[in-house]
Amino acid sequence: GAGGAIPAATGGLAIPYAAEYQPRAAAAAALGPLASATGGRLLDVRDVAAIASSWTAIWWWLALAALVAFLAGVGVRMLGTSRRR
Repeated sequence: GAGGAIPAATGGLAIPYAAEYQPRAAAAAALGPLASATGGRLLDVRDVAAIASSWTAIWWWLALAALVAFLAGVGVRMLGTSRRR
């Protein structure tokens, strides 16, 4: 421009994962017998709903455990300070 200002530009950039992070058939073949022996199942990497639903089921329990631990810590500190006085 006339005042020496540089116009702003926006854009997007998508970089794929490196080759060593891509799922391989050999790894899935080794996990198949292990999953069936332990009562588990293989999840398809393209089935996002199955992966998300397994996380959704456990995060409530983790959040509840964190809340209980937090409240227990606060309670212990409150009881500890009242006894010292």
